[in-house]
Amino acid sequence: MISLAAMPLLSVQIDGMVVVALPTEGCNIVGARIGGTRDDEDYADLSAWGGTYGQGNADVHCIWLDGFKISPEQVVEVQFAASGNSVGSGKAFDAAGAADRPPNYSHEEELKALAQELRAQPWIRSAYKFRYDSNQSEPIDYFMASDEYGFGFNVLWNDVHPHRLSVSLYAYTIESVELQQSGRTLTTERLLVGQRCRLTFVA
Repeated sequence: MISLAAMPLLSVQIDGMVVVALPTEGCNIVGARIGGTRDDEDYADLSAWGGTYGQGNADVHCIWLDGFKISPEQVVEVQFAASGNSVGSGKAFDAAGAADRPPNYSHEEELKALAQELRAQPWIRSAYKFRYDSNQSEPIDYFMASDEYGFGFNVLWNDVHPHRLSVSLYAYTIESVELQQSGRTLTTERLLVGQRCRLTFVA
């Protein structure tokens, strides 16, 4: 049971402006992700979601933000507030249709085809560079390796540990996509209620 008097809020700001704030009340998982790849015209994008999972037919998946564009040199700040007002509204996502795949569907074959397609695409930007800091850490610069294709910055809350927020920044290669590997972890932290972290995209 969650014993918080008020449920925490996951808020994401870009250059000081709140673009989404997700309430955790009524959810068992809430998260946000920023991702980017070196062959995409968009530099990076932000998505945010939440809902109740593991409930069978009662599962609810809501999308609060999808494909919000982020530009070089912008600063993203995530706040894990004790309470607050939501910004934006979640729209229920219907995952029906995933079961309509043909009987001979192969996820491995799909990944191999995807990797082959990605390898044929020209890279249009150099490796990403990041600066990360939080209440728990001083600013540190992180760099993608020359062969790494993309990155992900994930923040995740669940009701098993309602007082903390998991944060991770990682980079990955096309090969890791094909092999379903997680990639290379650049940093990982667990923020407590009232704390924040910040990710700056360094040009």
